[in-house]
Amino acid sequence: MDGFGKGIGKGASALKGLLLAGVAMAGFNGVVTFLESSVTAARDNIAQMAMVEAHIKSTGGAAHVTGPQVEELANKYSMLTGITKASIIGQEQLTLTFTNIRNTAGKNNDIFNQSILVSENLSKVLGKSLPSATIMLDKALNDPIKGLLALGKAGITFSQAEKDQIKTLMSHNDILGAQKVILAEVNKQTDRKSVV
Repeated sequence: MDGFGKGIGKGASALKGLLLAGVAMAGFNGVVTFLESSVTAARDNIAQMAMVEAHIKSTGGAAHVTGPQVEELANKYSMLTGITKASIIGQEQLTLTFTNIRNTAGKNNDIFNQSILVSENLSKVLGKSLPSATIMLDKALNDPIKGLLALGKAGITFSQAEKDQIKTLMSHNDILGAQKVILAEVNKQTDRKSVV
């Protein structure tokens, strides 16, 4: 009986050793998988940021943003909205192609930055894909008079006074003023607090 008990004890010890080895191996495999996915994500980020830099260069820097600013904004909005950083950078790439959407000095003149978050809210409220909502808003901001029609068809309405204000601003070449009116109204109708 004594020898039998010792045998069980040795078997239990061996089993415990095997279990610990298995746990260690699973942990090691998890670390390897994590490292592989981190390397892939870093490689994808580098490629995506190279495309951002190419867009900035091809438009002559019209948006008045740099690659690092684009990436910083994507990090910020990703934490705020839960949308992946890669998706937001893709959205920013779309917006960079619309050369009238830019950040300029002065309070609330960061139209590029504002448009990214407003597009994300618009996407959620309308149930549209992020690229679709981004393009819809970008068209309205890039050409405010024509762009109002598409927003209206999607359910974002502007009062006659707002439409007249936008026309007046555009007749005076004040695209920034018209963009502010559009962003304020779209932001109001997508109720940022309830979506973010």
